Amino acid sequence: MKNYRTYLRAIEPGDWSLLNKWHVDEEVYQTTMANKFFISPERDKTWANNLMINNSDSIFWAICLCDTNEMIGCTSLVNIDQLNKKAYIGGITIDQQFQDLKLGFDSFDQVLDYAFNELVLNKLSSGYLVSQMKTAHGLRKYGFKEEFRLREEIYKLGKYHDVIVVSFLSSDFKDKMSFTKE
Repeated sequence: MKNYRTYLRAIEPGDWSLLNKWHVDEEVYQTTMANKFFISPERDKTWANNLMINNSDSIFWAICLCDTNEMIGCTSLVNIDQLNKKAYIGGITIDQQFQDLKLGFDSFDQVLDYAFNELVLNKLSSGYLVSQMKTAHGLRKYGFKEEFRLREEIYKLGKYHDVIVVSFLSSDFKDKMSFTKE
């Protein structure tokens, strides 16, 4: 069993202020597919409270450091479809001060493990802007395969961006796990 430096937990009532910090952070915005919205702290507070109560097809997690229990980021599985055994991985957001520690990979491992071993999903999909080379490299590192390109799908930062949609199957995960155990 791998020793993780982070752990995932459910979003809690007090998390909304950090979520709002990341939602309005210009550097975070530039690394996501999200469009720019001006999100008030009160709106994020309401959103976080709704996540805790009214979310049947998505899971949102806080990413916390094992050593200090400090929340340093967030991630999600959304559009969980148990009938077809698939879901979409939301992005991993890590606070700027922790980004060079590769903690996103640590958290991503846990999301994959949960999706394939606990939810017994068969397929995970994700997407990224063509310009997001760091995200592309990370997903390729895991073995995500490109499925298709959505041309001029997202308008942000003054221009249209193509989106690359990728996927990862449970068989890919099993192959990756057997390789890392050797």
